[in-house]
Order: sequence, then C-alpha cells, then structure tokens
Amino acid sequence: MPGEDWTWTLAAWPEEHRQPWCPKILPDFRGFEPVSPTRVLKDDPSGRVTLHEVDRSEVVVKSPSPPAGSRRWISPFRKPRAKRAFDKATRLLAVGLPVELPIGLGRQGRRWVGLYALVPGQTLAAYAGPDRPAVLRRVGQLLRQTTAAGWVHSDAKTTNWIITPDGQPVLCDCDGLKPIVFRARERRGLERVLRDVRTLSTFEPGDEAALLEGFDAAQP
Repeated sequence: MPGEDWTWTLAAWPEEHRQPWCPKILPDFRGFEPVSPTRVLKDDPSGRVTLHEVDRSEVVVKSPSPPAGSRRWISPFRKPRAKRAFDKATRLLAVGLPVELPIGLGRQGRRWVGLYALVPGQTLAAYAGPDRPAVLRRVGQLLRQTTAAGWVHSDAKTTNWIITPDGQPVLCDCDGLKPIVFRARERRGLERVLRDVRTLSTFEPGDEAALLEGFDAAQP
C-alpha cells in the first residue's frame, strides 16, 4: 500500500551463477525504492519493466500487472507472479542455463517486484549480426536444454531473449516456464519462437533451419 516501506529479500549469489555481464559486487539496496527509473524498458498489459541505477550498478525492476479475469479468484492461493518468475529463473541458473540473474524480491504491501541484473545487448527480435545463424542455433540448443531440465517455455518469443555483445543468447523472462507434464508439449517453446521469428522483417529461410538444427542436435 502507498506509504509503506519497501522490504527486500536478496537472493543467494553463488559465484558459479555469475555471468560476464553481472556486477562484480552485489549492490546495496538498503533504502531503495523503485519509483524513479532511469528508463522504462516495457510497459504493457502484462506489466512494467524499468531500469534503475543502484549503488553504481544498473538493475532491472519487473512489476507484473495484477491478475485479471478468473485468475483474480485464485491469486490469493498462489505465490505472487513476481516470486514465481524469480524462482523459475533461479532454478534454471542452478542447472547452468544462461538466464538473467535474479538479485532479489521487493515487497510493499501486496505489491511484489523482482530485481534482476541488467543484461547488455539487444533483443533477438532486433538482432541482425553476421553470426545470426549461430545465435539462432544456440537459442534452439538452450530451448532443448530447458526441456531436458523438465521445463518448457510457452512464451519464448524473440523479445524475451537478449543477445549479448559476444553473441550469447540470454533468456530474460522466465514467467512463461511450465513443468513438462506431457512429452508431446516439449516443443512448445521452439514452436513459439519459430512463430515469432517468421514475422520479423529480417526473416530468412535459414533462420528456421538454424533453430531446428540447434534444438534437434541438442537432444540427450
């Protein structure tokens, strides 16, 4: 509620989870309030994503929108969406997959936000580098490795991937991860990114082939 102080719960930050783009030292969030972003990265019905500077480090704050429709009735019995996405990112990191680094969870009354290290680069939707086929193969491999870990990403669209300056795809939205119940659904993440890639103005037939090659070649 307005007027309440923010409380922050910082995640464990094991050295093996640190990525090249991560801050060297965990920023100090004492007294931080996510009210004055340096930039708004996304603002749509699903929620708001903003960029902040904390203790000389750039961090991303994700504020999911409140549940709508019938989901409002079951939301009191579920973890907050920000916490669910945060926990999923932590699980993928634990098996060595490149996802954005979860730093902490913030709470103000009933409002929850997730705090993540900024991943520098551009989205897969905007990426047009000369190594694009290799990047797409790597995206396919990561989707297969995600299914091998027991998950499928139902929202693996091109705007949910950041390609770092050295060409590493990083999954930057783990909210769409679902446990695999039926093996027939394990290609759902691949199908989602394929559908999105086909709509890009930069789409070439080789893009689809590279994604499929990476996904199929990474089969255990």
